Amino acid sequence: MIRSSRLVLISGIFAFQAQAQTPPTTSPAVPVAAASQTTAPTIVVDTFDSVTQWTATPADGVEISVHPDSNGAHGKAMRVDFDFHGHGGYAVIHRAFNLALPPNYEFSFTIRGEAPTNTLEFKLIDSTGSNV
Repeated sequence: MIRSSRLVLISGIFAFQAQAQTPPTTSPAVPVAAASQTTAPTIVVDTFDSVTQWTATPADGVEISVHPDSNGAHGKAMRVDFDFHGHGGYAVIHRAFNLALPPNYEFSFTIRGEAPTNTLEFKLIDSTGSNV
């Protein structure tokens, strides 16, 4: 049974980085050398100077709130407090971003929490709101 819990979520910098892709070889007779690692630029999406653009959407009977926190891995963070009141449901935090993603990318963030084992889902939603 999940009771009141506190979760420090996405501390420091929420960023994504485009990854270099190795083009496929067309001839199996040519030995393939290891591709050189190209450092792609990191694009910072949120530094958590403010958390006012984040919204919380809970299921019926679930409480959730978002707060600034200064105890992140790199300083500022966003703290999410939630309480399922002993039953199932969901607690969603959301923020709209205008991002043009390259064909190959990765998101990185740090998370620390104090809660019973549960499922964390990270979803990207397109501009129509119907594709995840």
